[in-house]
Amino acid sequence: MLLWRNFQIALRSLARHPMRTGLTALGLAVAACALVTVIAIGRTVEQRVIEEAERLGANVIAVTASARRVAGVSLGGQTRPSLDDGDVLAIRREIEEVELAGGVWWSGGPLINGNLNWTTRIHGVHPEYLDVRNWHAEEGRLFSERELALAEKVVVLGRTVAEKLFPDGGPIGQSIRIRSVPFLVIGVLESKGQSAQGTDYDDIAFLPITTARSRMPTMRAVDVRNMTGVAQSMQIGTPAAGAGDQPAGSEDPRRQRPLFAARQGAGADRTYNQIAPAMVNSIHVRAVSSEAVPRVREQIAVLLRQRHGLQPEQPDDFTIRYMSEGLEARHEAARTLQATLLAVTVVALVVGAISVANVMLASVTERRYEIGMRLAVGARRRDILWQFLTEALAVAGVGAVLGILASLVAGMAVASALLPDLFIPVWAHAAALLAAACTGLLAGLPPALRAARVDPAVTLRNG
Repeated sequence: MLLWRNFQIALRSLARHPMRTGLTALGLAVAACALVTVIAIGRTVEQRVIEEAERLGANVIAVTASARRVAGVSLGGQTRPSLDDGDVLAIRREIEEVELAGGVWWSGGPLINGNLNWTTRIHGVHPEYLDVRNWHAEEGRLFSERELALAEKVVVLGRTVAEKLFPDGGPIGQSIRIRSVPFLVIGVLESKGQSAQGTDYDDIAFLPITTARSRMPTMRAVDVRNMTGVAQSMQIGTPAAGAGDQPAGSEDPRRQRPLFAARQGAGADRTYNQIAPAMVNSIHVRAVSSEAVPRVREQIAVLLRQRHGLQPEQPDDFTIRYMSEGLEARHEAARTLQATLLAVTVVALVVGAISVANVMLASVTERRYEIGMRLAVGARRRDILWQFLTEALAVAGVGAVLGILASLVAGMAVASALLPDLFIPVWAHAAALLAAACTGLLAGLPPALRAARVDPAVTLRNG
């Protein structure tokens, strides 16, 4: 009850000087607004980084073919890729801290369903690649090892492609054409949304990598280098001529000749004949943990240099990067922005504290007679102390409320200009109130102590 009475007296006292009270509260309002904005931006960017990492896959390392030199001329990294299936298998077998590894062959082109068509990215991949990148089927299924081995003409569509080609739904089991070749749709992937740069992850189609390289002439790429070491443990066949003209699921016996030989017992690796494994544009590797990523990167570099026969003075013909490096850079930029706003918050809190202390000291000077009179009629010094602390808290509370309201407006502005998914947690408002209250208490304590030490006899005698 005493606290409520003190609060009423504090409001009446502050209302006598509305301009002075408003200007004092303004400094704390800026601090509260900045604090809420810092928390909201930090939480939103952190959530974005987490979601982006989930889309890219955790602990993922990308090994990409780099530029090669032929007759002294530097070629583009993808004009003649330096990576192949043998590299994929070697990484799986020889590096203990590798959980999964899969290759990808990049391409693109139109996908056609009746009178509808859509040009998109077409990736021929190993099944392990889809696991590394956390791709899962929302409808239907992903392609199997058998379909990979037989170079089946099956395709898994991203959500965007499925909606463009099948606006009425029901793509599973339907036939589409990719570069005039019929393919059977066996799955539609879960939606991954867009990246921070606006790239649509769902605008993509996946084929078995063997199909992409052998069934589509413009995507064929077979390296005929002498791969004696690889040939001892691998064997590769070629699909029969004309196999690409048969639809998926055909019983044509020529389709039963596998591109990859079947596994010969549990744990056996695929084997190939004397032709070197087909090339890949990139190899994606998942390490067993984030701590293992640096070690895996180094081991991959050593392994590939040995496999490619590179001399110490020769540069790498591949590039290794951690998939989340770009995310870390963006996160660092966000942390810099947070630090800047936090500095603004601290400055605003200091300014607000100075303003509160100044106003309360002025109030003590103006009300010395009132303070002396209350002490003379029986008020205790601690009552005076709490009275002025309550007034300081009231000023801080007004500033915090104004700051929270301003943060809502600032949040809408930031959401429309920079972060459409900006989210302000409720606890951020509580943090702003707490910060303003602590500032008010600390700034109001010296004036309150000064008021409590007023000598009533001297004050009343001097009038």
